[in-house]
Order: sequence, then structure tokens, then C-alpha cells
Amino acid sequence: MSPKEGKKTAVVTASSAAIGQAISLMLSRRGYDLALQYFNSESVAQTLKQRVENNGVRVKLLRGDLCKEGTAQRMIEETIDTFGRIDLQINTLGPFAHGGILETTPRAWRNDIDLNLNAAFDMIHYAKDHLIQSQGHIINFAYAGVEHLRSREDSGGFCAAKVGLVVLTKSLATSLARFGVRVNMVCPGFIDDGEASYPEERRQALMATIPFARMGHIDEIVDVVRWLADESPPYVTSALIPVSGAWEY
Repeated sequence: MSPKEGKKTAVVTASSAAIGQAISLMLSRRGYDLALQYFNSESVAQTLKQRVENNGVRVKLLRGDLCKEGTAQRMIEETIDTFGRIDLQINTLGPFAHGGILETTPRAWRNDIDLNLNAAFDMIHYAKDHLIQSQGHIINFAYAGVEHLRSREDSGGFCAAKVGLVVLTKSLATSLARFGVRVNMVCPGFIDDGEASYPEERRQALMATIPFARMGHIDEIVDVVRWLADESPPYVTSALIPVSGAWEY
């Protein structure tokens, strides 16, 4: 069976985070077999695996630190050994160090860049030949306003990494277009994902900065990923899609 036929396979990084879980469940409902990367949330990963399998698809859990050399290569090899193909590579948001840029240590800086830029590059590098075979799709994640080089004092390393990921996304979209592979980016604003807890005063202050006057819902991120993965025209590539209620970082 050729990579253009049969059940599709998606690779999702940071799958144990709220957005990664929601995307994984949506893809399983649409019939994708899943390779799910996670780092140390074993109980969350196992619960997600059960929920995904209940939708009638196969799951491969990929535990490992994407900051370490060789991890991405191993994960892509395990995915191919299990499923024989990759149709969709989704690099979701990684964590980042909070704190002023002047107080950021070189170690924290490198960690931000590794998690939010280098990890995506490594996964794509080892998956690209398989994505070319399937004429697949890469979906990266950044933040609303990244295309305008907007940043915040308390997350300079994260913002620098995501600006770099924009350039990588654009470069890959250009280089892979001739093979029929698309590369796009989702740029969330403030999303109520159930993981970040804000005091009510802080929440109200945040919402006052959002033109849409509310935080986004996680399903709104998932809907955009679904559209890109399965419903968008083949000519849609190199796009940065904000999901932010017109708010920017």
C-alpha cells in the first residue's frame, strides 16, 4: 500500500499538555493513527493513550526529551517501524522560562531555544522524507503577533525561538512545496486551556486587552488544526493563522 493510501499517521509533540491532548483526540476521531511525544507525564500519557484507542486507532507513545541529541531521530524511526508512514507532523507549544530577559541565564535561554525551535527542526528533519512520500503536512505553533516581532519582557527566549520558527516555517514551505508538502503555523492568543490559573483580577485585566473581550477556547485551536490538516485547500501553505480574538502579544 502506498503512503497516499490507507489510514494516515500523525506525530504530535507535547501531547500530554492540554492543547496536545485535545488535538490528539480530535485526530483520533478522524481516523489518524498517532505517535504521541511526551516527556515525563507518564500517567497523563497512558490515560490519553486509552482515550485515543477507544476511538479505534493505533497509538505509539514516544517518551523522551527533545532537547537531547538523538531523541527526535529515535522517535521518527519508532513511528515508521510502527506505522510505516507519516502524514502529519504537529509541533505544539513548548514550555518556557518566565522572567525578565536581563535575568535570563544562558542555560534558560538555550532551553527555550531548544524546546521551541530546535526540537521542531529536529523532528521535521527526520520526518521530511516520509512527509514527501505521503505529500503530508507540517503544522507548527507560535503565538499571536509573532509575525510583527512582538515580544514580552518576561518571555524573551520563548519569543525569540518562535520568531525563528516563523522563518523556519516559511523556508520549509518554500522548499517543500515542489514535493506537495505543506507547512503552516497556528498562532494562539490567550487560550483558556484549564492549565493556567489566573486570579480573577488578573483574568479581567487580560480580557480587557482582548478586542473580542474573552479568552479563547481550546476547541477553537483544535478546529483550526482540523481545518488545516483535512479541509484546507492544497494551495494553503506558508500561512500564519492567528487564533486570538484580534489580540497580539
